[in-house]
Amino acid sequence: MNYESYYLKLKSIKPKAEPVKIKRDKRDDVFSKLVREKYNWTCSCCGTYYPEGSGRQGLHASHFQSRRHRGLRWHPLNCAAHCFSCHQKLGANPLEFAAWIQKHIGEEAAESLRVMSTAVTKFSKPELEDIFKNLKASLVQMEAQRKDGDTGRLEFESPYPDGA
Repeated sequence: MNYESYYLKLKSIKPKAEPVKIKRDKRDDVFSKLVREKYNWTCSCCGTYYPEGSGRQGLHASHFQSRRHRGLRWHPLNCAAHCFSCHQKLGANPLEFAAWIQKHIGEEAAESLRVMSTAVTKFSKPELEDIFKNLKASLVQMEAQRKDGDTGRLEFESPYPDGA
């Protein structure tokens, strides 16, 4: 599947609607830090490094499928670290973003995310708390790996109760 057909497929399943501001919660905050730590505080597109300090807010957790898809909102494959500039550029150019996603995670994983984005997912309060605990545990583990000298990209497991 080429990039244009992938983009058209993505576009065909999403209704045109006004953008809705999605409220962030404590899981989003931990997930954002986890994604940026995964990439060692480096933009996965241009390679700009964000050293410790106040400049780190310039590095974003950029979702491939919208955060409104709860089943993917905190999924490790659905996000990359992008600097403000790359995030804006890719967000404004959906064809380029779709091509970048396919190159970054592979065609099969990109298609899997697209299919998963069509599922309606709801979580109970206890499940949301489990997701938070799993994200937090992954962050603690990743930060320990960094302190032990691990560099480069690190991976983390899905925080969802079923491991999807």
